[in-house]
Amino acid sequence: MGVPLPVKVVRSLITYWKEKIPGSYKVGDFPIYIDEQRDYTYFWQFPSDEYPGYIKFGKHDSHVAEIDPDDRDMGVADVLPNTVKTFQNYIGDFMPGLEKDNGPSIIENCMYTLTSDHVFILDRHPRYKNIIIAAGFSGSGFKMAPVVGKLLAELALEKAPSYNMTPFKLNRFKKHQQSRL
Repeated sequence: MGVPLPVKVVRSLITYWKEKIPGSYKVGDFPIYIDEQRDYTYFWQFPSDEYPGYIKFGKHDSHVAEIDPDDRDMGVADVLPNTVKTFQNYIGDFMPGLEKDNGPSIIENCMYTLTSDHVFILDRHPRYKNIIIAAGFSGSGFKMAPVVGKLLAELALEKAPSYNMTPFKLNRFKKHQQSRL
């Protein structure tokens, strides 16, 4: 449709680490947290509802390489040892209630789209006003689903948005063009 979208598909390894004392990191007793690092990466943790007795742990890395979504599992073996070691070191330093020595009990391969400025796109197609674009959520889409849904509904119904949409406009990327819609 002739619209440049500066997004790339990236991989993030999601890991689950066993609690030393079951229930010590459970939902309601332990918060979600994000630990931002100096290099614009951050470690994050969620209490795990999927696997009781474990926490869900990962790292958002703004410097991660683009991958082909059709080859999502290619290269995992190359990054896995270093990723696990990085996670073990972090967990050893900051989360002593987890079993770190044997590595994570579960590893999942996650993909998401990353915009060049790490802010998602919510806007109308510049040529076809009946098309609304919501893309490039940079791993944060699920966290923003309620407000994004509200804004998309307002745009679809041609109502004034409840929030300032300037940071999410497509035209902020005029210098960067990678993908096309």
